[in-house]
Amino acid sequence: MNAEKKENPYAWQKPLWDTLYQALEAQKFPHALMLHAQPGLGVEAFANRLALCLLCESKASKPCGTCTPCLM
Repeated sequence: MNAEKKENPYAWQKPLWDTLYQALEAQKFPHALMLHAQPGLGVEAFANRLALCLLCESKASKPCGTCTPCLM
């Protein structure tokens, strides 16, 4: 799977994404998150991208698309 295909397509999610990524880099990531929004706003895409980034072995802000967790 190509990492570019997992880009966040929703511009309105960028502030939340940046906040969570900064917390991850500072090792202050919350132990749980509740994501809630109206259907069609991209919550599922956001959650999938977040999961890929947390599992990716590259530990970058985007999933690499080449490591074993990214290919699962």
